[in-house]
Amino acid sequence: MTYTFETVNLLRERGEVVPDGVAADALIFCAPRPLFGTKTWEGDWVAGRFFAAVNPDDPFRGGWIKENKSLHAALLTFVSDERGQEMVRDYCRAEYGATAEEITSDVFAEFWRDSFYDQFGRGVADVEV
Repeated sequence: MTYTFETVNLLRERGEVVPDGVAADALIFCAPRPLFGTKTWEGDWVAGRFFAAVNPDDPFRGGWIKENKSLHAALLTFVSDERGQEMVRDYCRAEYGATAEEITSDVFAEFWRDSFYDQFGRGVADVEV
């Protein structure tokens, strides 16, 4: 079974959102209502303030994912600054013909970091169960 989730791409380190003890390969979901998972917690608003981690080896993985889909959870992905800069460079090349040299780390920090979410913050991803 495949479920398609809206994704939220965060320009943050995983540890800023996910508590210690959550498996590195766990799927991280977020919604404005409580979710199901191997571990759940509340935090700062992303796509809601309720979070759930679903470990790949959790025997209830399929049920947790199905329930979180029914609750309109978003799947979180974490984008490093380096990957964020690469995404901005690719976008600027395609849209404006800008060269990679024109999108330096300083330019990214000054002009793109705060608006990253507006341009690259949402997407979709399929999750196999």
